[in-house]
Amino acid sequence: MSGARTTREPGEIFGPRMTLFADVLSVGLATAVASLPLLTAPAALSTACEILRGTREDRPATAGRYFRLLRQRLRAGDLVAGLAAVAGVLLVLADLALARTGLPGGPAFAVVAAAIGAYAAVTGLRACGRPESLTDWPSAVRAAARDTARDPGGSALVLLALATDGRPVRLDAAPARVPGPGSPGDGADGDRRTYPHGAGQASRRAPRSSPGRAPGRTYATAEPRCSVKRLSSSVAVIRRWTRANSAGSRMKARNSRPRSSGPAS
Repeated sequence: MSGARTTREPGEIFGPRMTLFADVLSVGLATAVASLPLLTAPAALSTACEILRGTREDRPATAGRYFRLLRQRLRAGDLVAGLAAVAGVLLVLADLALARTGLPGGPAFAVVAAAIGAYAAVTGLRACGRPESLTDWPSAVRAAARDTARDPGGSALVLLALATDGRPVRLDAAPARVPGPGSPGDGADGDRRTYPHGAGQASRRAPRSSPGRAPGRTYATAEPRCSVKRLSSSVAVIRRWTRANSAGSRMKARNSRPRSSGPAS
């Protein structure tokens, strides 16, 4: 890095590192906007990598410089590269969908198609990061393919970053299913019935009809009676302890009172 500042000058609100972070963030947003047409995605990524490489030489990394460089380098070869990338993604998705239709050898074909798609994706991303992509895409792709095969650790990191960035995180939980009357889980034949969270109990088993019991009448099970007995015994213990404690307190207060002495003779 040629003479880049790392300390804050007097009067500056933000230091150079914070300024660089803001510039990189603006370049990332500009890259996302420029990649929206899909055909310009390879050129947008390549231009962003070139802008970030320029920070080592103390060149500005701003959104204005990014769009100027993108307009200067955009050519027919960039659009062809974007068309090839989109066609490759659609081909891999079509192969994976075809493998799920139950054809003979479908699982093995899906594994092979996924491996080829992952290799092509890592190679494409590596090609966008090479300086040759500014002027010559074929040479950049050939060099990126060699780097992907020679550096499996770096390729795994690129693939992990791609999978993490492209997979949404689901924060909401699926609600509990409440079966209605007549459904297979409505409890009419002794199945376990599920209730929403916070309804007081997680599950309850519907009573079965047994000999000696009238059909259609609800009988209490042994589990609620045990719970009531435990609760009543606990309350009784607490009452006895409270009474004993209050009696002891009254006894101590009575003993601590000063005794009145008789009249002096």
